[in-house]
Amino acid sequence: MIKVSDCFDVKIVSTLIFAFFLCIEVFKPHNAVAQNLELPDVTRIPPLPALKFFEFNGDRYDLVGRGYVLLANKWTWGSLIQQRILTVCWEVTREDWNDQRKLVQRAITDSWDKHSALIIKGWSSCNESGSDIRIGVKDLGPRTRALGNKLKNLKNGVRLNFKFVNWGSKCKSSVEIYEKCIKSMAVHEFGHALALAHEHNRPDTPGECKEEPGELISGDTKLTPWDNESVMNYCNPEDNNGGKLSPGDVVTIQELYGKPS
Repeated sequence: MIKVSDCFDVKIVSTLIFAFFLCIEVFKPHNAVAQNLELPDVTRIPPLPALKFFEFNGDRYDLVGRGYVLLANKWTWGSLIQQRILTVCWEVTREDWNDQRKLVQRAITDSWDKHSALIIKGWSSCNESGSDIRIGVKDLGPRTRALGNKLKNLKNGVRLNFKFVNWGSKCKSSVEIYEKCIKSMAVHEFGHALALAHEHNRPDTPGECKEEPGELISGDTKLTPWDNESVMNYCNPEDNNGGKLSPGDVVTIQELYGKPS
């Protein structure tokens, strides 16, 4: 008669059986409710703090979804450490526009240039070598022919108005209004030149804004919540926000091109 002990080592078999049941005990699921364990209340867990933020005039803005831009047309440079220079030239050479041209230059310097790492320079008459942004002047509504880098050396890529006879006659009401029109329209059009689309073209524009989307291509990226105070918003109660960037505009331009050094 053959005994079990002749085929197996009883001690080894006993050890294996013990290990088997131990594994079952260790890995079997434990029901917290059945064991009266208190589960954490996830509704009381505070949200994680924003990892990125922007401070402007004492207010803090989360950098989550800012502005309305066409990222595909963002101006780029060879490297991150390269100066972010954009050159500007004028298609007009008439001496009697000197004061108006200075108003435009000052408006851009005090807005997009001041609040970003951009260095917007040049401002002389266009020549054969061309420029990144070419500005023409005509007595028609101001416009920009494309967004961002699609304007590079494009003749009359940005059009401004200094006469206000055939268009925008209200801008001639007073010297103050005249200068404000020139500066605020220049800031708006340069927003397009930097790849910002019309704020009211956004798909999340509220119903009370009745402006129809403009002729320009819309953006592809929302970098801020809808901004009623943006210089890019036709539904702003003040035309082009008076040429002053809103906090959202500042966040947008810095997200695109960096903060001033």
